[in-house]
Amino acid sequence: DLPRKAHRGPTVAVLEVDEFSTPRVAAQVRPRRIVVHNFFRDQLDRYGELDTVAAVVGKALQALPLESIALLNADDPLVAHLAACCPSPPWFYGLHDLRLAEGVGQHASDARYCLACGAKLEYSACYFSHIGLYSCLRCGARRPRPQVEAERVVAYRWEGSEVSLRTPRGCFSLKVPLAGLYNVYNALAAAAVALSLGIAPQVVQEALAHFRPAFGRGERIRVGDKWLHLLLVKNPTGFNQVLHLLCREAPPSGLHLLILINDRIADGRDISWLWDVDFEGLEGKVARATVSGTRAWDMALRLKYAQIGMEGLQVEEDPAVALRAALEKVPSGGTLWVLPTYTALLDLRKHLAWQGYTLEFWREEG
Repeated sequence: DLPRKAHRGPTVAVLEVDEFSTPRVAAQVRPRRIVVHNFFRDQLDRYGELDTVAAVVGKALQALPLESIALLNADDPLVAHLAACCPSPPWFYGLHDLRLAEGVGQHASDARYCLACGAKLEYSACYFSHIGLYSCLRCGARRPRPQVEAERVVAYRWEGSEVSLRTPRGCFSLKVPLAGLYNVYNALAAAAVALSLGIAPQVVQEALAHFRPAFGRGERIRVGDKWLHLLLVKNPTGFNQVLHLLCREAPPSGLHLLILINDRIADGRDISWLWDVDFEGLEGKVARATVSGTRAWDMALRLKYAQIGMEGLQVEEDPAVALRAALEKVPSGGTLWVLPTYTALLDLRKHLAWQGYTLEFWREEG
């Protein structure tokens, strides 16, 4: 029904599409713009390996009409390789700030080899996982030069970042009110789409500066004289980025963590990916950890092998009881960091709404 409604007037729909649904949805909607942001291991029991997922998305790009423009993350070699599938030249966006490089050869890297010739990729900078500045010394394939590029990122702890951009509309800065380098990439993608549609840089700046996080994605909720900070986790790369933020901001007294791991259909039945998360980086930074959810004991076992929080580790299969127990240990004015998988997040927010601490996620505040 969207194409028919679009002819009634200026209508814009922004759709987040399941990977395997992309060809069918793109064929029906015929989007003016389509963004391919990144490929990470996620729900392997549903999708299989990343080359299968990339092939499905590539099929969707090949079928686009000529007036449709793809926007591709230049810093992900799996995404950039899809440029060959695009009927029209794509736009690229990316980051070039060597100060932010984390090092090469990260454990949770999902793309180590050139898709053109099979040789191992060389990185001059790796920001996280396989995202960075790469090239192939054998065949010459390399990261494409982005039309929209972040040349400098200044992080302000949990208040977000200031990003200096080079674009076809000139150079300007963005204020991104969400913490984490992955949110800088999200803002880059949004800015690239807007600029490619002819939207003025001033509008882009204002829209991003006033953006609020979606439920569970950096959301803060007050519970009495304490705070909950909700950070969704659902794959090794995303979890590692959350842990990186927590380690950077951990107080001397240590972090209070509540980790909620479910294995329902929307989470993925296979939770072996927990062993690819770098929990070892939390050593010495955790005051107390509580784990819950349908796979609470699997999470507890993973923390045991990482030797994290064992003296203060509590396993409670009932999430409501776990939340209450974890909050009791948080000092007045302190923060409980809640790291849930998707269905655990939904259950938690439903409970918090029932308690009167927040609204259901589909309701607009104010």
